Amino acid sequence: MGLLTKINDKKTSLINQTVIPENLEIKIKKKNKIDNFFVTAATLNQGFQYSNNLLMLFSKLMDFNKGALLVLEQDNNIFIPVSYLNIDITTVRHLRIQFSTFSTFSDNYFKKINKNNIIIKSFKHYFSIREFSALNSIIVVPFHINGLIKSILLIIDPTEEALELCKDVSLQSQKIILKLLKSRNPFSSNQNIVKVHNNSDPILLLDSFIEELRNQDKYTLKLILINFNFLKNSIMEFLPNVETYEISNNILKAITKLISPDGELYKLNSEKCLLFYKLKKGKSIEIILHHINLAISTFFNLPGELPSIETSIKEISNNNLDSADTILAGLI
Repeated sequence: MGLLTKINDKKTSLINQTVIPENLEIKIKKKNKIDNFFVTAATLNQGFQYSNNLLMLFSKLMDFNKGALLVLEQDNNIFIPVSYLNIDITTVRHLRIQFSTFSTFSDNYFKKINKNNIIIKSFKHYFSIREFSALNSIIVVPFHINGLIKSILLIIDPTEEALELCKDVSLQSQKIILKLLKSRNPFSSNQNIVKVHNNSDPILLLDSFIEELRNQDKYTLKLILINFNFLKNSIMEFLPNVETYEISNNILKAITKLISPDGELYKLNSEKCLLFYKLKKGKSIEIILHHINLAISTFFNLPGELPSIETSIKEISNNNLDSADTILAGLI
């Protein structure tokens, strides 16, 4: 009897056990999964690679293997891809979605939009023929900053896991999206606006510089032909999931932010630009070029060392300010 009593003493009473309802257990697991995602996201380093790393975290959390992360480009009011996963390059180049596309879209966020849904037709021209033919459905996940959509996660052929998690993730993502935007535009605090000229006439652009400098002795005119093909290719090795157009565009953006208000940039093609720069006498052009290279390096914030831009420099003193077409001879 004594032995039986001891055995019974070791049994746990069912009355004292806590039974967690199945739906509550699912909610707890879901919350833990999302919490762990944000803890990991908080450890990601800011920089141009941030978008790639963030997209990979999204794909792991929501169990998808095909999609794109887009951010709003304020100047043109379009969403552009900053990172993509298993989408063909033709689609990536087309995937520039007008902000207005989402203006009447609110009832369709966080929902699986099947291919037979008329709504998906508005996305057709953003995809290559092969990519659109292969997809079955999409989910559009918006990310808001102060009530305005600043980023979009586009998931192709989403799983049930994505459907269950996307809305909760979206509602809690303000901090990581702010970090994403800052990673893409580290010079946003610079209020100087410099336009990249590519449609205007470079001769007319240079003429305005000549008129400004003709009666000023403290400046000399520098024409700097910049070739960043080698630099762009090096950056692509670090950022294989960023479209080359975006890399070129952001190299130009980094340069234009630096040269204001003393310079104007004329874009020749996707790898070359011509910088018109008024330089104070006694100031070294090598310092300007060093700062340009540093600005690009800071903009992309990559772990490896980037090569310098290639340049050809032409200096024109105030005593030799000929016509613009003569000065530009041999440069364009």
